Amino acid sequence: MRDVSYPLEEYYDAETTARELQQLNRHSRNMMHEYRNLCETITKKVEIFDDDYEYQPPHYYEVYCKGYLMLREDERMIKPLEQKCVYPAFHCVQRNRLLFLVRRRWNSECWEPYTKEIASGCDCMWPVTSLGEINEHY
Repeated sequence: MRDVSYPLEEYYDAETTARELQQLNRHSRNMMHEYRNLCETITKKVEIFDDDYEYQPPHYYEVYCKGYLMLREDERMIKPLEQKCVYPAFHCVQRNRLLFLVRRRWNSECWEPYTKEIASGCDCMWPVTSLGEINEHY
């Protein structure tokens, strides 16, 4: 059997160590970088009202590129967004994601999974189709 030695109290003080770590975390938090989105966005709260179903959660948030929300749904598919970002060659591109919800008929106790594609943000991107690969330019 081996003798396991523990650090002496004078060398290790858990309270002091915890306090020092807390200070370190506080300093790091103050030094964190702040970032800004390169494209302007509009956030819209969507309440889910349905005569047949109750949804959980009952609302969600969509994030659109500014200007994209103003287009009709059929125009969104064919019309490129005019908003530019950083350098004129880059474009603001609408991002979407799947939202996972549950729903049930108003007269039922049984919940079922439900997914919906929603607008989730706006990214500043290089248009490969019109300008080719970015490494050919930079």
